[in-house]
Amino acid sequence: MRRLIILIVITLGVYFFLAHFAEFDQAVLAVQKADLVYILLCLGLTLLWQVNMAASYKAIYHALGVEERLRDLILAVTASFFSNVVAPTAGASSLAVFIARARHREYSSARAALAFALFLEFDYVSILTFTGIGFFVLIRHNQLTAPEIGAAVIMAALTLGLAALMALGIYSGHQLVRFFNFVTDHLNRISGRLLQREIVNCQQASEFVLEIIHGLRAVKKAPRRMLIPALLGLSGRMIQLGIFMLVFRAFQIDAGLETILASFGLVILFLIVSPTPYGVGVVEGVLILSLISMQVNADSAALITIVYRMFTFWVPLLLGLAAFRWLGHSSSPAQPRVS
Repeated sequence: MRRLIILIVITLGVYFFLAHFAEFDQAVLAVQKADLVYILLCLGLTLLWQVNMAASYKAIYHALGVEERLRDLILAVTASFFSNVVAPTAGASSLAVFIARARHREYSSARAALAFALFLEFDYVSILTFTGIGFFVLIRHNQLTAPEIGAAVIMAALTLGLAALMALGIYSGHQLVRFFNFVTDHLNRISGRLLQREIVNCQQASEFVLEIIHGLRAVKKAPRRMLIPALLGLSGRMIQLGIFMLVFRAFQIDAGLETILASFGLVILFLIVSPTPYGVGVVEGVLILSLISMQVNADSAALITIVYRMFTFWVPLLLGLAAFRWLGHSSSPAQPRVS
């Protein structure tokens, strides 16, 4: 079954690549026109971005009492990116990679789920931070529109909602258990009507939530341990911003700092608030329109968009394909600490 799932996901990845081959080929042709030095710097920052995310996970796992190797987490991070793009399920496919790894290395899958949630929270906060900076520029130029405000409201709601669930687990664990029991009961009622069976084992779900609460309380005892992943969340976005700026330099396109910050803030916002996985199709349109509105000519805007997405989407996707294929090869178990 495990091999079948891997085969299905890889097949979906190949299909996705073939379906979007024209976009990838266009990006490759665009890169060939750029200054090689800046392109290599972009590639280096792309790899550093993957390491940065893995380091954030490592710090979170450490705070939760699980020791993981950075090398293995780099593999998991890139594989989760790939699975989330080719099998979009509101982040569930990415979470599945970390839960499968936890089971393989014999530590709590609930701790892996909590680590994933904490990583998301820090990532969302970093998105709101840079989006706020971008909005400040757009307001100055009187260019902030209703769709952008609506997307930011959704992003803020996701961030606050996730934070509220974690706070509930820390300060009122029984209320969090009641909330998840309510959700699982309704899921089972719906599945009972549609599938004639329950899809969630309520007892296992309750045990899972209790383990998450235990992990949250471990975080509460040492909150300073969350400072490192929080800073890494911000530095990850700064690395992406660095890639964005280097793309301008690669084609010798002059643009002010305000133009770059405003466009970047919108790009990372619509990575999440988008109906497509990792904003495929949506981000490209938003970025081109944003750059044009900030006085960048249409040809240059398209070129920047294509190459920036090359390094922040296509390169991680191809790395993720390789990582997903080899993810299960590690056999050494993690060493959980008692906390």
